[in-house]
Amino acid sequence: MERIKKALELARQSRLQEQETRVQTVDSSAPRLADQQPVDIKGPKIQVSMEVLEYHRILSGLQDRALMAPYKMLRTQVLQRMQQSGWTTLAVTGPRENVGKTLTAVNLAVSLASSSNQAVFLVDLDLRRPSAHTVFGHQPEYGIAEHLMHSVPMEKVAFSPGVERLTVIPGTRPLEHSSELLSSPAMKQFVAQLKGRDANRLCIFDLPPVLMSDDVLAFSPLVDALLLVVEDGKTTREDLNRSLELIADLHLIGTVLNKSQDVIKSDYSYQAY
Repeated sequence: MERIKKALELARQSRLQEQETRVQTVDSSAPRLADQQPVDIKGPKIQVSMEVLEYHRILSGLQDRALMAPYKMLRTQVLQRMQQSGWTTLAVTGPRENVGKTLTAVNLAVSLASSSNQAVFLVDLDLRRPSAHTVFGHQPEYGIAEHLMHSVPMEKVAFSPGVERLTVIPGTRPLEHSSELLSSPAMKQFVAQLKGRDANRLCIFDLPPVLMSDDVLAFSPLVDALLLVVEDGKTTREDLNRSLELIADLHLIGTVLNKSQDVIKSDYSYQAY
């Protein structure tokens, strides 16, 4: 854990120095918030057994308060930073696969929906390996790709996993040319309409690992901030530094240290960045 903390601090200092001299530019191709009306998305409510939720360690199925506490801390810190900056969209990623990014994205969305009056949308944009729906024991017929590419109505794609104010927009089958879809005009319009002018909405996007493809970079102009998930004892200093270099121009809201050995009865710790 110490090596990761040192690498984060070095990267933070480097980024601060760069920001002092870098002139920020605005991507004119990104959808403007004022131009869009929020889309009313209502999917069917599915029945999810407590056994499935507990097996996948989803907050709504956990009984151990000690396991729930770190997610609540993450939720509060993320929500405060987003409200302070006026942000409504957050992408979750990691350097490489199997570091816990999808579980973090799902539980963050569940926690946000359970504790606030805001509507929360969890969108699975890990199009090469969509899996967010599996933690709810649900296999949808259609996903976000079918909606964007074949105009399948969103009512046939989205579903509610039994958590009030939470809507899940899943993926289905792996998509080979995912970065092209993530940067397409259809995706830009979808994201703009999803958040619209409604500040009472929060959108959480589960993205692929940043070092595995160009998907994160392709989609990043469409979101306000990014949350990076790393795993203690698995994520290398080189992978962490490379990831931070690639996302240097984005608003990195913080890092989640998953499976930390220094946190008792917890799967992860959170560090603002």
